[in-house]
Amino acid sequence: LLFMISKENLMRFLFCLFILLINNAKSAELIWDVYGNEEILANYKYQNKLFLVYKSKNIVNTSIGLYGTSTCGGTIEVIEGATNNNFLCEVSINNHKVTLLFNKRSKGDMGSQTNGFDIVQGTGPWGEMVGQSCYGAYFQLAEGSYMWKGKCKVPDKTIDRMINYKEPQ
Repeated sequence: LLFMISKENLMRFLFCLFILLINNAKSAELIWDVYGNEEILANYKYQNKLFLVYKSKNIVNTSIGLYGTSTCGGTIEVIEGATNNNFLCEVSINNHKVTLLFNKRSKGDMGSQTNGFDIVQGTGPWGEMVGQSCYGAYFQLAEGSYMWKGKCKVPDKTIDRMINYKEPQ
């Protein structure tokens, strides 16, 4: 798929990823790699405003060996060129769930952008992450597919507890 990406869009994605890396260079981190298919269920236009009803299905892998699937849904608003996300992603990873809330203004355009998100619910090892604010970089691929990379600054002890999580007996 990478050979089908225009040079301009690839440069935008690399720039977004560079900004993401610079912002998190000095902390322990949890990295999310997400690949999925997205769909715009409806769109509404009014003057300089565009409102989209969004959903996606994804595969998720993390830097600490936790992996699974996710579904996302909500709205995306584009008002005078500024993109505001307002959607949730429910992630099922290794028999536990974590919910990500994307409700912050994005930087970039609809094809490649960076955005913030919050972890608002979590079970099992993900309980350690509730309340955490993180950042991600999104890059749209052809035919409704996309890739996204997220990073969370996390204390080493939190990462250790997540990796070594044991189910209560």
